[in-house]
Order: sequence, then structure tokens, then C-alpha cells
Amino acid sequence: MIKFPPLTEALFVERPNRFLVNIKIDGRSEFAHLHDPGRLQELLIPGAKLYLQKTGGPNRKTRWDVILVRKGRIYVAIYSVLANRLAKKLFAERNFPGLRSWKLIRSEPKFKNGRFDFELARRDEKMLVEVKSVSLVENGIAMFPDAPTERGRRHLLKLTEAMAEGYNACVIFIVTRNDARLFKPHTTRDPDFSETLKHAAKQGVKLYCFKCNVSREHMHLSSRIPIQTSRRKYRKHFCMAVCNPQ
Repeated sequence: MIKFPPLTEALFVERPNRFLVNIKIDGRSEFAHLHDPGRLQELLIPGAKLYLQKTGGPNRKTRWDVILVRKGRIYVAIYSVLANRLAKKLFAERNFPGLRSWKLIRSEPKFKNGRFDFELARRDEKMLVEVKSVSLVENGIAMFPDAPTERGRRHLLKLTEAMAEGYNACVIFIVTRNDARLFKPHTTRDPDFSETLKHAAKQGVKLYCFKCNVSREHMHLSSRIPIQTSRRKYRKHFCMAVCNPQ
């Protein structure tokens, strides 16, 4: 579980660029920093309620970080590093569902000319892990990415390279809201990432997806949801990777 400090409510006005939002707080206009580079078009609509954490630092141009947005009855975490923090905490506690037999060795391990999020170990085995934060859900279907991500595609390619050198590898999609029942790659938004994800899984990269319960006080994993990668119901390989992790 990730606990939040007391959060301040504000209203979304507009988003002048990827990492900055104009807000109304206590009747005045201010700017806040947005850590999620996705489009967030279905979440950041005029008048949407945002929940902010006050931050400091002499080099900061804003006083606030956006942590949550309210969507109907639910809260959605749009501070993208939260998914990574939650995964790290669970790995450190040996309490990540389906991966409890693996021990956290290090964060941001190097591999060739790149880095991944985590390296795990189990006896003489090693695993490289990449975590992706997912905030887009439409009609119960969580989708990633929300915006084209060449960096994300490169991570998938590097994971397949690592497997060829004896590593285990997995991608964990963490949906930072609780209204998803299925995950699939966003083929319309980024067809290259989607095709690379299918290829990586065929090469043995394991795929997992979990949704979260989110409130103004905390965020924690709720349950695993299935992954669909084609128009066919659930390809056996992908369903096994999600439903029967080792």
C-alpha cells in the first residue's frame, strides 16, 4: 500500500503543455506539475476535481504536484511514478502477487546501454522487470499506452534480448484505478508498441496486469485482470502468463 499525505482539492482548467496544468484552488488560478505524459483526455476535462500534494524546492516553478483526479465515483492516480513505487514496496516485502518467491536485488539495473525498473533473483535465476502505469480505461477495458511511446517499445525489445542471454523477463501493467476488468494494448494509439508487446510475449516475456483500489488516502493492488492481445478471446500464452504466474 502507498499512503498519501493530506491532499488539497482543486479544479482543472486547462493543460498548456504535457507537464503543466492550470488549476483553480481556493478561488485563485495557479499552475501544478503533472507527472503523467499521457493524453488523459477523458480525465482532464474542465471542472474535473484534482487532488494535489504541496511540494517545495528552490528550482520548482510550481508549488503543487497532481496526484489524483476524480472520474465519476472513482479516483484515478495520475502521478505515474506511484505504480513503480508500489511495485518496489511489494517486491521489497516479498509480497508481490505471483512473484513472492523472487527477491528484489536492485532498482534500475543496467542492461547493455539501457536500464529497467527492477532486477529480481530466485536461487540461481535472475529476472528483469519493467513496470508500466496505466490510467486509461474505456468501457471497463484498460489500455496502454495513452500516447505513443518509443521508449516503451525499446524496453520490450531489450527484454527479449535479455531473455536470449539467460534472464527471465516480465512486464507488469498497473492500472491506477479500480474500474478495469480487462487489459489490452492500445493498438490505435501506438500500433508499434502493440505489435512489439505481442512479439515479446511470444519470445517468453511474461505479462501481468493488476488494477488498484485508490482513495484520497492510499493506493493498493486490488486484483489481477486478464490480458487480451488480439480479437480472439484470450490467447492461451497470454492468459497463462497472467493467470498462472510462477
